[in-house]
Amino acid sequence: MANPEQVRAALKPVLDAECSWLFKCCTTGELAQQLGPATSSDCADHLFQSSTVSYPYGLVSNASTQNLLAVLNYVQYGFDQAAVKIDMAAIMACAAKLATDDCNPAPPADHCTPVAPGPDDPCAIDKLLVGSLQKGADCTAYGANQCAPGLFCKAVANEVGVCIDQPAVGDLCLRDEDCGSYVCDWSTGKCAAGAPYGEACAFTDPDHPVPGSESIRCQPPLACDTVKLKCTDPNCASGINCSSDSQCPAGVSCVMNHCGPLREVGETCYQPDDCADGTCVYDSVSMRQLCTAPKALGASCNGSPGECASGYCGFDQTAMAEVCLATLKNGEMCQQGANCTSGKCGTDGKCAAVAAGDDCATDSDCAPSHDLFCVELACTKAPFPDGTACVADTQCKSQACAAQKCAAKGVAKDACGTPADPPCDTGFYCDVPAGKEAGKCAAKKAQGELCSKDVECASNCQASHGALRCAGEPAGVAMCGG
Repeated sequence: MANPEQVRAALKPVLDAECSWLFKCCTTGELAQQLGPATSSDCADHLFQSSTVSYPYGLVSNASTQNLLAVLNYVQYGFDQAAVKIDMAAIMACAAKLATDDCNPAPPADHCTPVAPGPDDPCAIDKLLVGSLQKGADCTAYGANQCAPGLFCKAVANEVGVCIDQPAVGDLCLRDEDCGSYVCDWSTGKCAAGAPYGEACAFTDPDHPVPGSESIRCQPPLACDTVKLKCTDPNCASGINCSSDSQCPAGVSCVMNHCGPLREVGETCYQPDDCADGTCVYDSVSMRQLCTAPKALGASCNGSPGECASGYCGFDQTAMAEVCLATLKNGEMCQQGANCTSGKCGTDGKCAAVAAGDDCATDSDCAPSHDLFCVELACTKAPFPDGTACVADTQCKSQACAAQKCAAKGVAKDACGTPADPPCDTGFYCDVPAGKEAGKCAAKKAQGELCSKDVECASNCQASHGALRCAGEPAGVAMCGG
């Protein structure tokens, strides 16, 4: 007979421990965004309620608690002591573990470090809720496993199932779901244990190690690192999806949204940073962006000096097209500094030597194509320190040229918003009062803080529990969850 109050009372120690963690580790804004008006005294009741009226994910960051909330409805309204028993010793062990969990660490600023699997999770759902139905018994295929340890509920029609043996090594399979806690060996079509953490794994095509094509697979939930060919942390492995280098292990980068080595000549790319040689060019034959080696003299180019081994792409009168051209030696006739080896075409129309410190009146007396500009009547090598005259952001070490001088990017309370002001630095935004054109740099707001526009937040400003709040944390700040 269903008894929701009995079930809630039995499971409450776990929810109380989860709530204690939330109020220990989350800021006021994070709590407001995730739990709305919940307080420390009624937090557990809110979590219980969330499982009956909405999707519980996002309220807590602990995967085990999410799983418990996800099956709570099936348990509390279909509870039958003959089918599922709540193991109170396991409940208390789980609560004790949650009570001692540390707060989440700040995300890595550079690259992540793989973490070896820890001991068995005392909060695993099958430890808290233990089935008792024997082999061949009818069962509900979703929610808590109603079948006795060693058995699982195999769905046969909608939510109706039957208790059968857990899959074993050597059983036939077509997919991992057929193998329970094992993996499906695609080469044999049989369940296999998989290689443990740190052991070797392999791919069917060693030259193209793509996740999903392993010939030697790893134990769940480990991933096969496509560079080291070792089973490792699935959250920090070469081959996984990524959006930044910080999500990838040391030694590889986020290339075309996957952690891996830089692309070689002839391989596809999205941007120059994807290529080992730094050159990503559209190829009209394959109609793709490809990593391209610097081109030889006479090869077609698109105006970018980086395309050419000579460092000069110019218009050729004979070919009537832009091609890679040789640069001219000092003393040879020139039309512009870009086609001189020195970077300077003198007033006499000849390539001339130039060096930092030489006298000058304008940039043309120096070598702008070689980052030598005329500053205070002397050729000066860019990038420039703050306070140096400039005409472009790229000339400054700070990457900010304001009022024709290099300037440090703004931090908290620095002026911003006018042409004379440098932009605010990473992690800050220009806070301009209503009706004004200028303002002050302010730190990006933390997750859950009230906001009115996306620029105030690390990610975006979105509605949550009746107010607009920032959805993500600034770089380097740990999120408590959600």
